[in-house]
Amino acid sequence: MGLGVGSYAYVDTKREIWRATAMLVDAMPGAPPPSAALPEPAPLLGPYAHATILRAWNTGVDNVFGPAIAALSSRNL
Repeated sequence: MGLGVGSYAYVDTKREIWRATAMLVDAMPGAPPPSAALPEPAPLLGPYAHATILRAWNTGVDNVFGPAIAALSSRNL
């Protein structure tokens, strides 16, 4: 019974949100103005720092999963 009530509440709320959105759109006078294109954000890290972080990540993944992969390979899995 709780699942049915929860499902009904979800569907009813979703329907009400769409109904309210449609009413809001109908109340607006025309199409919204086009937005200006956002500038391309500057990268947070330089190429050297990016490569260093990638290398450290890959080394960590190899250290964590390397023994598991070796064990599975020895069993032909």
